[in-house]
Amino acid sequence: MKTLLIVSFLFLNGFIFSQKADLNTVKNFWDTNIYEIIILDQEGIEKHTHFPVEGSWGYILNLEDPESTTDEDFTHNLKEIFTEEVRVALRNKTYNDLVHHSDENGELNFIVQIIMTTQLEDSDEVMESMMILYFKKFEGDWKLFQIELAG
Repeated sequence: MKTLLIVSFLFLNGFIFSQKADLNTVKNFWDTNIYEIIILDQEGIEKHTHFPVEGSWGYILNLEDPESTTDEDFTHNLKEIFTEEVRVALRNKTYNDLVHHSDENGELNFIVQIIMTTQLEDSDEVMESMMILYFKKFEGDWKLFQIELAG
């Protein structure tokens, strides 16, 4: 049932948020920003990140106060944030999976949703989780500005 809800959510997002950027913009964004995450390019990720990074990503690091993260928490822990599982999931996506969304100020945002599943030990149950990456333009460059977790 949970899987059905998530799939429905993703389908509705794709339907509601029509494509608002031209194909070249989308391809260039994907080939730069997402590729840097896939190959864990520290310099590229930092260059295409707007600090401070908003969202619930601090919970990944088991920080004492995950809501109060620093730029260094992000830059020193890229491998823990963008795990192999996250990067494999991104490799299996294409620019066609990108959600285009205009925020409350009318600015275009790109949203990348990553669903991961984990088989629980000694159980038939599967745990599902999601990482949602939010990007928008800052000073003419697409930058990651928020990471949210669900599940």
